[in-house]
Amino acid sequence: MQELELPHGDFLKFAKKVLEKKHGVARVLIEFPKTPSLGMFIEAAAQSCAALNEREEVQEAYLVALKSIKLHNSVTTKRYEVLLREEFTLEKMIYIKFEVTDKDTKIVDGYLTIAIQ
Repeated sequence: MQELELPHGDFLKFAKKVLEKKHGVARVLIEFPKTPSLGMFIEAAAQSCAALNEREEVQEAYLVALKSIKLHNSVTTKRYEVLLREEFTLEKMIYIKFEVTDKDTKIVDGYLTIAIQ
C-alpha cells in the first residue's frame, strides 16, 4: 500500500493509502476523525484522485465540479474505501466516477471534475 502525499494537514487528510492502482482506476482507503458528513466524503474522494496520477512529479489539482452525488446508506463507521474510475479526460480536465463503500455496502457515489494545473 502506497501512502498518498497531500498538502493537507492531518486533521483534513482523509485519503490515507492506495490499496490498488491500475491505469485509470484506483482504490483508496479513507479514514475520518469523526463520523463523516456528505461533504467530508466528497473531500475524501477528491483527495483520493491523487492516486490516479500517472506522472512521477506531484501535480496541483482542484475540484471544479460535482455531479449526481448521492448518499445511499447511513454512515456508521469512520473507515471506508473509495473506488475511482477515470471516465474521460479533456486537456487538463478529468471526469471521474467515484463510489465509497463500507465492506460491500455502497455509501456514496457520484462524479467529480478535477482540473490539473
